[in-house]
Amino acid sequence: MSFEPKLFSPKQIEDLQKAGFTGLYELLNYFPIKLEQIEPLDKTELIDSNKLYLWQARLISSELRAGKKPYFLLNLTDGQSQKTVYLFSNARYLHSLLQVGSEFQVILKYKDPFWTVDKIATSSPYKITTDFILGKAQMQKYLIPKYTRILALTSPRFNQIFRKLPASAYLLDFTGLIPKNSNLPQKIDLTKIHKPNSEAEFWQTKKDFLKIKVFLQMVTLKALQDKSEQLKARKGKLDLEFLKTISSNLPYQLTLSQKTVIWDILGVICG
Repeated sequence: MSFEPKLFSPKQIEDLQKAGFTGLYELLNYFPIKLEQIEPLDKTELIDSNKLYLWQARLISSELRAGKKPYFLLNLTDGQSQKTVYLFSNARYLHSLLQVGSEFQVILKYKDPFWTVDKIATSSPYKITTDFILGKAQMQKYLIPKYTRILALTSPRFNQIFRKLPASAYLLDFTGLIPKNSNLPQKIDLTKIHKPNSEAEFWQTKKDFLKIKVFLQMVTLKALQDKSEQLKARKGKLDLEFLKTISSNLPYQLTLSQKTVIWDILGVICG
């Protein structure tokens, strides 16, 4: 399956081809290496240092600390609790963004005893969407696939591409290739890998797809082995007359070197 222009922008197609992807099927086979979990901070009882937390809060105060690695010290509150968090950046836009009294959505990471800011954006509570866009995110759990970067294709770029693909593009149908009496699925939905709803379905779908790939590879190898056995059974029959019959039916004339190579190959195959 090649890249259909209606599914990808010209720039995306260019970047995908530069990265070595030849079509949609190959792209769908590029799986994320892990899932990044983001949970609402106000709905979490136990804090896990391996997770990220989404929090919507109002800025009480901010202080820029200078040094080799400058950072902002922010005091935030959601009306029920107050936290002091570290924002390690001195980007110019932050000076105008960090207005006392403004509402923010922040993604935080906890490393005892400090909270650090991974991302921050002004909150737009009247423009909440179901897509995860910082500043417009619903206070719910998110699973963000993380991909290994290839040239210009970063993990966010991959996520952007996969989000826009229709549901039909993710469905792979193996009917006729997989025996009906096997425990392998006849169809597999790769949406559960690239846009998962849970960790369980993410890992189970990866496991099922790996089983199918191994099965089809074994079937292919068996078919090649059977073909090789058939050729070996013709030992002693691959004489010049047989080669003449084959070459006479070709739509072009074989050169002497081509005839020599063919004879050598057949000799090896047939012993």
